[in-house]
Amino acid sequence: MNKNINQLIKYYNDCKIESIILITNGLLLTKDRFLELINYGLTGVTFSLDAINKDSLYKIRRYNHKQTNKILNHFEIVSKMDIELGINCVVSKGNIYGDDIAELVKFANKYKIDFLKFSPIFNDGYVGKNAPHLILNEQDSKRIMELGELVTSSIEVTTNSKSFWSSLSSQLFGNPVLGNSCGLTTSQQIAIRGELKFCYWINDPTYGIINKTFSKIDKKIIQEKFDQNKRNCKTGMYCHCLQKMNHIWEIAK
Repeated sequence: MNKNINQLIKYYNDCKIESIILITNGLLLTKDRFLELINYGLTGVTFSLDAINKDSLYKIRRYNHKQTNKILNHFEIVSKMDIELGINCVVSKGNIYGDDIAELVKFANKYKIDFLKFSPIFNDGYVGKNAPHLILNEQDSKRIMELGELVTSSIEVTTNSKSFWSSLSSQLFGNPVLGNSCGLTTSQQIAIRGELKFCYWINDPTYGIINKTFSKIDKKIIQEKFDQNKRNCKTGMYCHCLQKMNHIWEIAK
């Protein structure tokens, strides 16, 4: 949807960034559009996909069946290409009961994707107003633990550790999620204002400017420092890590 996406990808490709990943719901990612982005330097795609069942996706995202067919068709196209491919799934009341998570795990295994990453829904104000039926509460804690066992015992691709699920279950009773359960790893980087960082909210450490070259030793030191900082991270707007599930964000005037 971003009219400058081609130029953005080309910019980072020209800066010799090795991995440029597009996070998308997949609706507009036709084969021609995908190949165009590849030509500009795209190296991977992460689909935001909370279920593969059409009725479930309508309940969660309001995608109609035609839209879901498009998304899955575009996923099929991308899966045949030699690029990094992953799925981000938001855990909510809309997909924890029934077989949605189990089917998503089977789907990930079938396509041998690079990762299936889970994150919890949280009340950013918009969700509470428009989709309160999706918000998790303490009655869901047992089911969350069951899903943790199911996912970690049956998945064949990279995913969250079991501690993510136990931490989420604990969060439903008002306990804060530990910073090192956020799902970010030291293998990931994001580019913000000319710098390579691990996380939007943790300002230190950074890799440095985007066109700088790092030795393996430098990289290891920076990654280890981030791993330490993450354990005590303090989050900002729209990050769920240390927030209670019933927290409602308010924007300061």
